[in-house]
Amino acid sequence: MTTKKKVYLASFIAPMLIMFVAWAIDGFFPFGTKSLMAVDFNAQYIGLYAYFKHLFLNGDWSSFFYSFSKSIGGGMLGIWGFNLLSPFNLLFLLTSEENFQWVVPIVIALRYGAMGLTMAHFLVKRYDGLKNKAYLVPIVATIYALNGFNVSYQMNPIFYDGMIMLPLVLIGVEQVLDNKSPRGYIGMLALSLFVQFYMGYMTCIFVVIYALFYIIRSENLRNKKVILTRLGKLAAASILAVGIVSAVLLPILISLVSTKGGLQSTLRFDWKLQINPFEILAKLFLGAFDNTSWPAGPNLPNIYVASFGLLGTLYYFISSKISKWSKIAASFVLVVFLISCAHEFTSKLWHMGQNPAGFFYRFSWIIAFFLVYLAYLSLREVEKFTKREASFLLISGAVIFSIVQLQQHSFLTVWQRLATILIFVVLLGALFYPKVKRAWMIIAALTVVELTANAALVQSRVGYTDAYKYHDAVLQLKDAINPIRPDHSDFYRINKSFNLSKNDPFMVDYPGLSIFSSNLENSTRDLFDRLGNNGINATTYYQGTPLQDALFSVKYLVTPKPVLKEDYPDTSKLYVFGNMVTRKDITTKEPVYEAARTKTFETDLILPIAYGVNDATVNVKLENHQPIQNQNKIVQAMGATSDYYLAILAANELKLDNMESSKPETYKRIDSSKPGTITYHLLPQSAEDYWVSIPQKLSHTDKNKVRILLNGKNYEFQDKFQQTQFIQIAHNSAGQPVDLTIEIETDNEYDLSGLRLARSNGALVNRIIQERQLQGIKLSHWDNRSFKGTVNITDDSTWMMTSIPFEKGWTVKVDGKVVETARVWDSLLAYKITPGEHTVEMSYLPDGFVLGFIISTVSIALYGFAIYKKWI
Repeated sequence: MTTKKKVYLASFIAPMLIMFVAWAIDGFFPFGTKSLMAVDFNAQYIGLYAYFKHLFLNGDWSSFFYSFSKSIGGGMLGIWGFNLLSPFNLLFLLTSEENFQWVVPIVIALRYGAMGLTMAHFLVKRYDGLKNKAYLVPIVATIYALNGFNVSYQMNPIFYDGMIMLPLVLIGVEQVLDNKSPRGYIGMLALSLFVQFYMGYMTCIFVVIYALFYIIRSENLRNKKVILTRLGKLAAASILAVGIVSAVLLPILISLVSTKGGLQSTLRFDWKLQINPFEILAKLFLGAFDNTSWPAGPNLPNIYVASFGLLGTLYYFISSKISKWSKIAASFVLVVFLISCAHEFTSKLWHMGQNPAGFFYRFSWIIAFFLVYLAYLSLREVEKFTKREASFLLISGAVIFSIVQLQQHSFLTVWQRLATILIFVVLLGALFYPKVKRAWMIIAALTVVELTANAALVQSRVGYTDAYKYHDAVLQLKDAINPIRPDHSDFYRINKSFNLSKNDPFMVDYPGLSIFSSNLENSTRDLFDRLGNNGINATTYYQGTPLQDALFSVKYLVTPKPVLKEDYPDTSKLYVFGNMVTRKDITTKEPVYEAARTKTFETDLILPIAYGVNDATVNVKLENHQPIQNQNKIVQAMGATSDYYLAILAANELKLDNMESSKPETYKRIDSSKPGTITYHLLPQSAEDYWVSIPQKLSHTDKNKVRILLNGKNYEFQDKFQQTQFIQIAHNSAGQPVDLTIEIETDNEYDLSGLRLARSNGALVNRIIQERQLQGIKLSHWDNRSFKGTVNITDDSTWMMTSIPFEKGWTVKVDGKVVETARVWDSLLAYKITPGEHTVEMSYLPDGFVLGFIISTVSIALYGFAIYKKWI
């Protein structure tokens, strides 16, 4: 086997073997029971991989552009560009959804190997890595593959594709700046943007920085005209690369303007720093990550590159083999990175103008790449450190250690600090003492041990699900949904009071209501919030009322059965679902279907996907934190009535225990050593449903320890939310006391002026729904991007109201003629209608796709023609 093959093979296999050992130590599947599907992987991506599989194997290509599994509906190109265009996803086609736990470690491991391989290729291709210390290439490549960002954010393997592509893109950058053909650069940058546009966007920023670095350090690039010509060539090639993938990028960028599902933040310049820059040094230590390091920010960038990477980076700036201009260029890049981490405005530029919703500093993998790259450039030139060099490196290490010693971090224990400095000193000694003859063997072995320890420690600190329980959960979902999934002649949605993740509609392929995606339509989330459902950050979850069930065409509610010990003595491999929705108006009826561990109930009355309404209905304005008033507005407008659907009631009695009221409806705990409670006592006077609006102040968090009880028992609902929730507390309970208790374990002051009890008018809403049903569309066919049917308008309806989120991509034809669409309730799509019988067709094509496709076609043709003509 040639040296090149050995180097490439080692660079590919070493990262995978190290991770397999780390996973075995931590007890991850298949070495143990813990699943690698942690955090976002379990909550978001695994459902999307199931969707990917359904599309290809079931042939439902209509869902490529749009899907009703995305909450109440949404465009899919953003999800494709962010999550699903990686070739590694093809491995999920090889097995059933319940067995994805077997594919996950393979997919992650192959990505680690691919990162090592492309880094090795970069060093061999551009820096003659085989000619001078070839054994150094696999060491550096492995450190790059297993840097702190990668092993810490393994729950986001979608990020890895950008890291695989970066070395290949930089090969092209250097070739263009060396006045060679841009052919490879154009292809690699286009591919980088295609497989993961978010990481590709960051790569584009770094291309600019790296180009300046390369020019500054290159002695043969000193002529201004030559420099400008080469940069112009690089810019033109970059534009062509972007053009090639515009069919995907343009619709995504248009979508991002209106579908920012994450935490929104203003891009406003401020001199203020968001972190202490010196604290970044702590992230150079072994195992510098824990479960508090990713959810909220700003935290710290994950730039761990092993002790060898740190040693080599420091040596770069004192090595006599590294030119002055190279050191100046590297300093420039590191200063840019430092500012990017410490300065919020600059950090947002890397994240498309926003602070991420968790997983801060998503560009820190580029910092890790650059540190490893500098380490390679310096250490490939050294045989042994001189006394001066060793002294400088030892003092530098001591200064870093001392600075970190003055800091307190939950992710750094004493032994981690000592282990890091010990490994650093041993590596330094191996490259200093003349008697150490096989220094590189020691370095390689110690680096492998360190990277293994780092991965095992970091990944042991994150919460993981059980691989066997995942298998059971998916089988339960399939058993529950398969018998009730709608066919293509009847559209309705299905709600569940439990979930494996909020992406269960994707997992088992049905029109649902919940979603977790950074590409969520924020108008959908806001609509859910305003009606009293759960919309927070990038997620939605539906609780509903009879009115909302009708508006959103929710035909079925699936609930879990209790898992009793006498029926299931061994639950070690069972996923026991908890109930998160209380809807006794539905669950007190006879189920229409029962699976082994779930029950399915049918709702009373629902509306079709489109139905006739009057002008007043589309002109309703929904307000934040007012679910009672908002639902009343809808009913009154839709039914042309002044009657209230929800009547606000006063509690029969309010009881405080260890709580005091400082002002009306504002409460605070008296004794901090025990919980305080506020109890609302209600005696229902009718069989109607009774409800309560729960203000956002009562959302449960680690810092806001609040519990809601109904008649002394934990109330089953989603207890984290960002707007007022509207939940059911009684059904058919005339004369039966109801106690709603709020238990508080913090000393905060609670303004509960938004907490209101209400009674619904079932007869009123049923009458109005039945009237709207008569004006509803009768479908002949539907799929994920089209509807066909007829409607007969016999009343004063002037609009067809839909439960489809408004997007410009929807085209509506009435009697074959295109009609204008409108956004109503700041969310839903509606269009004009006239009395009489009509045929209706609705179809979807992403806004910007046609223009993007044209740009891509022209760019690809130009690229191919330029290659044919040997212009590039």
